[in-house]
Amino acid sequence: MAAFRRIKVSFHSGKGYARHNNHYPVKHDKGNIDYSRTSKNKVWTRIRGVTDVVEAEKILYGQMFTEELELQNAKYRKKGNYKYIRTMDEWMKAERHRPVENILQIGNMNCFIDPDDLWDCYVEFTRWRKQKYGNNIILISAVMHVDESTPHIHERYVWYYTDDQGIKHTGMKKSMEQAGIELPEPGRPEGRFNYRKMAFDAECREKWQDIVEEKLKQYQNVELDRNIDQERKAGRIGHMGVDCWRSYRAAMDKVFSLVNNFKAKLNELKAKEAEIKEERARLADEAADLEQAAQQQNTDKAAIAEKMAKIREREKELEEQERTFSQRVDDAVKRRNNAAEKGNKIYAEWYGKNTPDLFSI
Repeated sequence: MAAFRRIKVSFHSGKGYARHNNHYPVKHDKGNIDYSRTSKNKVWTRIRGVTDVVEAEKILYGQMFTEELELQNAKYRKKGNYKYIRTMDEWMKAERHRPVENILQIGNMNCFIDPDDLWDCYVEFTRWRKQKYGNNIILISAVMHVDESTPHIHERYVWYYTDDQGIKHTGMKKSMEQAGIELPEPGRPEGRFNYRKMAFDAECREKWQDIVEEKLKQYQNVELDRNIDQERKAGRIGHMGVDCWRSYRAAMDKVFSLVNNFKAKLNELKAKEAEIKEERARLADEAADLEQAAQQQNTDKAAIAEKMAKIREREKELEEQERTFSQRVDDAVKRRNNAAEKGNKIYAEWYGKNTPDLFSI
């Protein structure tokens, strides 16, 4: 192992794709897998004798959640909503029912520990989690990849709860409530920036670091760097996870985009308003010149009167346009301010304090 002193760990939670975890050769290979080492990968599934992750998920869902699916389909049949009836393959891919995937890693491609030690750390972690949340989490599969640049583990599990009739149901929110997981901020309403998975993931990351830190004592001149990346650390509260950070950034990016769009529209309206004022001023000058010419020269009064009438008509049109554009400018300013206020509320909800002037014009 290469010499190094400080090492970081990662614990990423998301959706993932079960098919990837088996590392079967594919037609459009990205080139990040060394298939000569794939046989050294370690694969565990809940179904004894099954090493295909996709197949293991199908079998487990059939064993655990067939009753839930049948109850759901029976309700749709009773109401005549046949288009909502699902097979198990279709049902288990839905957002509400699909497994969660975590990726656990120690180090990076330049410095990492022995893969066997990585697996030992993971086994200890799963024992802790099973002891604490085993009635609501079932681990489906775990695969350690050593055929990529850095050894890492993909695990897939599903949250479930049991109803009064003993039927098992998927559903992360209710499962976490049944497991006794509190909100990160119990005194605040549950929402996109305050939900139980944030607290659960933070607890898991902390435990993962504790286990790895203990394991690293077996290595000389190596210690765990528990500091998170500066990009994630800047301006963030302690319990924030990757999913929540992405949600927060997506919401704020949308607000910034709205504000910038309103800025551009406002500038466009103001420019048009200035053009109308300029044309009105030009027409007023032209009318004054015509009146002066009528007084100084023996000119065709009828022609001048006709032209003056057209000018006055155009002036009325421009006056109406100016009022319209003025109203649109006011509306754009109002909408821009509403968007900025929305961004400020998101910031305040997240950080618990008022925002600096992020949306100043």
